[in-house]
Amino acid sequence: MERLVCGDAALGSRDEILARLYSGALKVGKREAVEAWQRAWLGKAQACATAACLAEAYDERNAELQRSEGGVKVGSDFFCEEPKGNHSTLNVVGPVHGFASVSLMSNYVGPGGVEVGDVATAATDAFLDLR
Repeated sequence: MERLVCGDAALGSRDEILARLYSGALKVGKREAVEAWQRAWLGKAQACATAACLAEAYDERNAELQRSEGGVKVGSDFFCEEPKGNHSTLNVVGPVHGFASVSLMSNYVGPGGVEVGDVATAATDAFLDLR
């Protein structure tokens, strides 16, 4: 894993972004739970034999951390509130060496309202090469 990360600029940036997000999660979350969550991810990442596999593992983990309270504190968070509970959050971390990690999450509350569970959530993530 270390050889792959050190030999690839995009993986190195993903690693630095993850370090920032993980640090933020430790500051605001329950430390033991955050550490256990990270250990589980490390097991998955260390099983990767290719840069593509490792990039996917980093992107997945970075997105999870960005959506956490710690991620919102680390990144530049743009929040849009609409009537009736609808809201969207765009979180950007970076740029780090010409790369950035982006997470967009949107919640829509339908006519039935939150009380009856008429809520739809959509999310998308990206790792951007800004060079």
